[in-house]
Amino acid sequence: MKIYQENDFYMIRDSISETQQETFQHGDSRFPCASYLDQYCSGREAYPWHWHDDWEIAYVEQGAVRVCVNDQQVLLQEGDGIFINRRVLHTFSMAGKTEVRMPNILIDPVLLYGSRESVYWEKYVKPLALSKGFTHEVFRRQAPWQAEILGQAERAFSLLTAEDYGYELRVRAALSEIFLLLTQHIPDLGNTEAKSQTEMDRIRQMLSFIQLHYTEPVSVQQIADSAFISRRECMRAFQWVWAPPPSSTSLICGSGRPSSFCWKRISRSWRLGPAAAFQIRAISPGFSGKRLGFPQGNSGNPGDYRPVHFSNPHSRKVREASISSR
Repeated sequence: MKIYQENDFYMIRDSISETQQETFQHGDSRFPCASYLDQYCSGREAYPWHWHDDWEIAYVEQGAVRVCVNDQQVLLQEGDGIFINRRVLHTFSMAGKTEVRMPNILIDPVLLYGSRESVYWEKYVKPLALSKGFTHEVFRRQAPWQAEILGQAERAFSLLTAEDYGYELRVRAALSEIFLLLTQHIPDLGNTEAKSQTEMDRIRQMLSFIQLHYTEPVSVQQIADSAFISRRECMRAFQWVWAPPPSSTSLICGSGRPSSFCWKRISRSWRLGPAAAFQIRAISPGFSGKRLGFPQGNSGNPGDYRPVHFSNPHSRKVREASISSR
């Protein structure tokens, strides 16, 4: 039986590249599919913006999850689920105070079609995999066909967890049912209005700029310049990337969910350990007073932060326990 490790979260998160691509391999060439149990709690409320070449299916087992897909935002309550198409920017975050449990399945489309010369590719997989306009679909149990998809997703996750003999065939059968239902109920995939590819390329370019300059004071204007757009366009493009959007002068972590920029500084400071080159106050510039407001519900004196979180810089479990107990 598969055991879901808490460290999986950090290992996969750390694979996100400068272009926000999640480069972690899910499964292998023999069986390109993997399951995870995403858990969000105080101290670990969100997973950063990213994209990957895999399809993603997730459903909420406990709590509530806010999902941002490109410039759209949806709230998943317990029992709801979502499908996210390949190469689509998205992020997950905890919504509310209840700890979240969200089973998650990543699938390389090749698992279902095998060869591009097959009817499976041409008739069923290709319209979905190559669609630039269809980014995601939310599943609620009130709709019978969506409830059926959620049931098949639960079955696939259970099979992937148990790993009994023949589970690979049964998982592929369950996933095939899911994508058959999707193609049946979203027939005009090729005609779905696409989000401007140029705009999405600009967002990726700006995210890459942030990744490269996370240790430096960076203004919104500099980020806008990196994509050759105005500051106003930059603020509009990132209306869902930051909550709230970056300030007009500098990128700071306000109260509530950390911004992408702030989270990058925090996560990198964890890796640098006690010998980090920059001051603890530099990790999250812009706070007033002595209290740090990241993440929501946790605060501490800057002078106390590093000793607590770097008592064992090589152990993510110790660090996570320290955060959760605050």
